[in-house]
Amino acid sequence: MTENILQLLMTDHMLQFIKALILLVAGLMAARFASNTAYRLLSQRFSQHHAVLFRRLSFWLVMALFAASALRELGFSLSVLLGAAGVLSVALGFASQTSASNLISGLFLIGEKPFQLGDTIKVGNTTGEILSIDLLSVKLRTPDNLYVRIPNESLIKSEVTNLTRFPIRRLDLQFGVAYKENIGQVRKLLLELADKNP
Repeated sequence: MTENILQLLMTDHMLQFIKALILLVAGLMAARFASNTAYRLLSQRFSQHHAVLFRRLSFWLVMALFAASALRELGFSLSVLLGAAGVLSVALGFASQTSASNLISGLFLIGEKPFQLGDTIKVGNTTGEILSIDLLSVKLRTPDNLYVRIPNESLIKSEVTNLTRFPIRRLDLQFGVAYKENIGQVRKLLLELADKNP
């Protein structure tokens, strides 16, 4: 009799586990489908950065819903989990003030749009092409092919020069002319040289 009850419980627990596993697999497939669909729809109307951001957001949102359903299927009480998540979020909020500052700065950067993916910017002594604009940091590739991560808070607090925002830029060249040379002739030659250079 005890063995029959144990077998019944084992099959019941196994059935719940299989249902939860099916929910997680279905959630992964649905999250990938939702994120790819969101990216395709939003990449036509918004910048590539916003499309990538919404893609990630939609993936994790759908995945979180399916994970919560799988936990409920296994018998976890979601109200207890939500209460624990609230307490944990307060503790993490105090512990991660820098991350929160970077997160808020990232939202300002996304809203203000001082640069986009592919732009070349200069921040302090670092110059590089933007590879990624995330909520916590911006990733750059420097001309000597180094990967640099700059926290968003640093970008908000410091001067950022976008080198590729406008197609035409001024370039100052310094060179010397001997005193014996004809300044008018030198000026004429330099203007001709500039006109020949597209």
